[in-house]
Amino acid sequence: MLIKILGTGCAKCTTLYDNVKAALTELGREAEVIKVQDIPSIMKYGVMSTPALVVDGQLTTLLTALILFQFGTGPIKGFAVTLLIGLIANLFTAVVFMPVVAQP
Repeated sequence: MLIKILGTGCAKCTTLYDNVKAALTELGREAEVIKVQDIPSIMKYGVMSTPALVVDGQLTTLLTALILFQFGTGPIKGFAVTLLIGLIANLFTAVVFMPVVAQP
C-alpha cells in the first residue's frame, strides 16, 4: 500500500505523518509512507489545503470513472465501465493476493 502525506513540512504535516505511522503499527499493516513537499506535485492532486492524505491514489480515478459513467454518452460510458473494471481488478488483486505473496 502506498500512502502519501501532502504538505510543505509544517507541524501539522509532521503530526499527520506520525499518526499514519502509529495507525499502521497499531493495525499491524505495512505501507510505504511518502512525504510530498513539492508544491507543484501537491497541486497535481487538486488539494485546497494541507496537510492532506492520499491512500493508493485510486480514489480520484474511481470518482472520475463514476462521473464519466453518469454524465457520459456512448463510448464515454464504455470507457468508464472499462476503467471501473480495471480499478476493481486492481484493488481485488492488491487486497487478496498481495498479503499471500508478501508473506516471508
